[in-house]
Amino acid sequence: METVNHGATLRKDLAEPLASVCVSSNIRVQNTNGASLDLLRLRSAGNDPIVRLYVNSTGRLFVRQDFLPTAQKDSGANLQSGWNAVELCGTVGTGTTWDLYLNGAKVVNAWAADTGSAPVGRIQIGDPGAKTISANWDDVVVDTVPD
Repeated sequence: METVNHGATLRKDLAEPLASVCVSSNIRVQNTNGASLDLLRLRSAGNDPIVRLYVNSTGRLFVRQDFLPTAQKDSGANLQSGWNAVELCGTVGTGTTWDLYLNGAKVVNAWAADTGSAPVGRIQIGDPGAKTISANWDDVVVDTVPD
């Protein structure tokens, strides 16, 4: 996906909403032109935001819960050049936890976040903001257990 000062997303509605979910993908980010970039975003069936994985302007991965009030967790890990395998796993709720894996290593362990009560009904990749980026996603998988 390449965009020039434009947003670009793809989304898929799940056949059945899931309270516990893992979303994995292989991602290659070639250029963000110094902007942050949403990589994976989990939404309710009604399109309400729940949680997202994004990379900041320096390549650092963050998990952000989008339910009010918003909060985020710095993974302490950066995307490497080339393809990276990412996986975000968790359960929607007020006292639940989320894990993030980067290239098979757990980089966020049991981050407690309030993600509301609506189950995940839609998966979104890409960023809706007007940005100039070059990035690729491959093999987006939704299941209920970490790979």
